[in-house]
Amino acid sequence: MYEYVLKLIDNGKDEVFIKEFRKIVNELSNDDVVKLFTKSKIVKIMINNNLFFSNLDIISKKINAGYIKTFIEIMARFNKDYIISNKYELFNYYFSYYFYREYIDFCTNNFNSSIIDIINYIKDNKITLKTNDLMSYLISHGYEYIVETNIDMFINNSGALMDLKKDIDKLKINIDKDEVIDKINNRMDNNLDIVLMEIISTRFDYQEFEKEKILPYLKRIIYELCIEEKVNYHDIKYVSGGDFSSCFKIGSKFFKIGDKRRTFYIKNNKRFLQPLRREEIKTLDDEFMFCLEINEEVDTKNITDEDVYQVYKELRNQGIVWTDPKKSNLGRLLKDNKVYFDGVDYVDMTGTGFLTGIDYSLKVGDLVIIDTDFIYDEDDLDYLNHATNLWTYFEQRYQEEKFMKDIKNR
Repeated sequence: MYEYVLKLIDNGKDEVFIKEFRKIVNELSNDDVVKLFTKSKIVKIMINNNLFFSNLDIISKKINAGYIKTFIEIMARFNKDYIISNKYELFNYYFSYYFYREYIDFCTNNFNSSIIDIINYIKDNKITLKTNDLMSYLISHGYEYIVETNIDMFINNSGALMDLKKDIDKLKINIDKDEVIDKINNRMDNNLDIVLMEIISTRFDYQEFEKEKILPYLKRIIYELCIEEKVNYHDIKYVSGGDFSSCFKIGSKFFKIGDKRRTFYIKNNKRFLQPLRREEIKTLDDEFMFCLEINEEVDTKNITDEDVYQVYKELRNQGIVWTDPKKSNLGRLLKDNKVYFDGVDYVDMTGTGFLTGIDYSLKVGDLVIIDTDFIYDEDDLDYLNHATNLWTYFEQRYQEEKFMKDIKNR
């Protein structure tokens, strides 16, 4: 393919190269893409036909961020106007990789821009900052006064308001922090879209959710949860991000959004924390998109390894194998093990993935499993592919106790 491209250019068939650009980049090896982009003829063709920035999505999959930054600098030497005309794409690219200093230096050296120019560019174009790292960068590099005089911009353009609110208390800058927190809260309460963007962006591409028209459904769920829990949007808190999901607290409910569960459709059990929702959301083409889970709050303090083993043993006696038995996956009930919503306790089986019903025998203080991934029927030998060291230890202990009990009963 590389030689084919060189022949196209040498034979003056630029139009074929332009037409097949995405296909060519996709089929070339990463090293060949790098070699190709260093040739002056190719650079000029890409500039004259806006091939670089309009195809940056596929180019960035073939070349690492350092090389792309170098190519941008090379193109600037060929044609500064091309880079200026694509200033928004340039900004998005540099900021997506947190190249703040590089972007500031690049604009200063090539466009005679100042940091204030960049701040004004963000304000004038209403650019959403997906993280608050630019503010942190400016403070750590001695530009506190810019943050102090533009704090409203960082609030109004932030797409990570929960994170910003958490960071404000730590900042050593001359601002009225209470007033800033009030402004952040006000913006969150009046912009559920921004709050939802932050929730989604902790794990997924927000634009994919827009394209799949799933946002109204999630907005309705969060709206109803806030009404039920009598809280405002600014009360939503980011709790943690694990291997499979990000967790947010809305009143007494935990809202999880994450990747496909290894074991979604399973038999229910009294030891499972009963979810308000536990469902797989699919795309318009019926492809898996993400998993949504809403649970009651539990007490996760003072859980011991023995607590975990006793729950493991109980499940094992029922023919259930739990391959991720650890303290962080266990909690004590703060309410009886039912689902509470709008004054009614119920389990909507169509929205949980559970294949069987449940008894409500567990009460306040009883232990429950709060993460039902890695739950298997003992006849499903796939669990052997997901064994952990702790599972191996518990399973060995279980088999030894079972063996001794069988001997004793003979």
